[in-house]
Amino acid sequence: MARRVVVTGLGPVTSLGEGKESFWRGLCEGRSGVCRVDDLIDLEGIPVLIGAPVAEFDPLRHIEPKKSRRLDRSTQLALAAAGLAIADAGIDLDQLDCDRTGVVAGTGIGGMQTFE
Repeated sequence: MARRVVVTGLGPVTSLGEGKESFWRGLCEGRSGVCRVDDLIDLEGIPVLIGAPVAEFDPLRHIEPKKSRRLDRSTQLALAAAGLAIADAGIDLDQLDCDRTGVVAGTGIGGMQTFE
């Protein structure tokens, strides 16, 4: 049985920018989001000094303050990306058929601040 998938919206929240226009502009300009992060976070005992931080991310642009304080940063990033993708797709959530809707989200590892 063949199944079809339609990508309707994009919501990148990356070290190059937030939202598809900012992200695309960073790619076209050949910028790299990779930098030394040892001045941003404590890396004691960790030999890697580089990363691609989403440094300019403000969760309050996407999530109400009370809820934002209770969420791990990885969840804040995921919710922001989902909100951007929904807006990009022009989806009216009140008209959405939930039985025919899905979300694909990927992460290398998330919630480490909470585990810590």
